[in-house]
Amino acid sequence: MGGYVPAQVLLAMLAAEGNNNQSSELADLGQAHAWLSAAAEAGNQAAAKARDDLVREFCDGDAVKARINTGKLNKLMAIVAPTEGAAGESAKLNEQLRHAAVLGDTESVHVLLARNADADNADEEGRTPLIEAAWRGYPGIVKALVDAGARFGAKDATGKDAMAWASINGHAGVVASLISAGCPIDAADKDGFTPLMRAAWNGHAAVVAELVRAGARSDLRNRFGRSAHDYAREQRNTRVLKVLTGG
Repeated sequence: MGGYVPAQVLLAMLAAEGNNNQSSELADLGQAHAWLSAAAEAGNQAAAKARDDLVREFCDGDAVKARINTGKLNKLMAIVAPTEGAAGESAKLNEQLRHAAVLGDTESVHVLLARNADADNADEEGRTPLIEAAWRGYPGIVKALVDAGARFGAKDATGKDAMAWASINGHAGVVASLISAGCPIDAADKDGFTPLMRAAWNGHAAVVAELVRAGARSDLRNRFGRSAHDYAREQRNTRVLKVLTGG
């Protein structure tokens, strides 16, 4: 995948011949086409000719398999191809990491972190990969980023951190993971809202329970003078009130 053409051609030949050359039924012409296309794009004319010849041998479904395999291969090559230009490549890796966190693509997150993508890089809204993953409820990605050294305290333009967004959206699993990793539980945003207040307001009883067990303070008030209890009562979130009062 890194561009070693002889290996790409060899993999294409193996795919076209089938497993140990025991049966042509095991041949994967779609995969062979993808590898030959990679070698052809690297400038290998023999691979380009072999790819075109292979198309003439396609049976039903082979063309579809070729497109699928080529798409997968291109995605992987974009991640693991050799770097070109440190600054530009670093920015590209960081953008890919944020995108993978948004999509919940755990495999790509691990690969990109291994390639030294910055776990704390942020977009123009101040959203880091950790914030994106917590926002959308991907505990596996949250753990990978935390293990890579992502900062808990990073906040976006609204002053919310990963814990806040996980609490707002009711992702109890992510909240539990962040608590276990040592993330602060009472950090307030620009308006003084704590994660507990946000979870209580939105009726996320499971999140409230996780935060209360971890020792979150229910007596804190935001700049509007309201506490988690106030929001639970206003929204008539009886399950949340029960958790907050220990009932």
